Formats: sequence, structure tokens, C-alpha cells
Amino acid sequence: MEFRARVFAVGVMTKVLKGKGQRSRNEVPDLRTQWESLLDQVWRSEADWRLWDRVDAAVRLDTLREQQSRQEGPQA
Repeated sequence: MEFRARVFAVGVMTKVLKGKGQRSRNEVPDLRTQWESLLDQVWRSEADWRLWDRVDAAVRLDTLREQQSRQEGPQA
């Protein structure tokens, strides 16, 4: 048994259709819908990257502060 899957959109609107004779024109999103879905996924990914960049920067800053406090040593 052989299946051929075709992906017509990405992201939230992903639709995988199986077989040639089983799809109709209504099942395939138009190009604008596919484009908007792709852009939405890109924007969400960029937002995630920015969030993780901020987290990485905060961790790096905290690590530097710890290193500096260890170098200064305990003060009496």
C-alpha cells in the first residue's frame, strides 16, 4: 500500500491530503491564505526567538554578577 501526502499550507492551517482523486478544489487553501499562514508562523517564531534571547541575556548577566561577587570575596 502506498500513500502520497501533499502539504498545501504551513503552520496552523496545515492540511495534508492523501491521494489524487480524493481532493476537491474547496479543500485546498488559496495562495493568500497559505501566504498569511506562513507569515504568521514566521512572526510567532521570531517572537519566540526574541523571548529566548532575553532569557539568555538575563542568565548571562546573572552569571557575570556571580563571578564578580566571587572575585571580590567576602567583606568584613
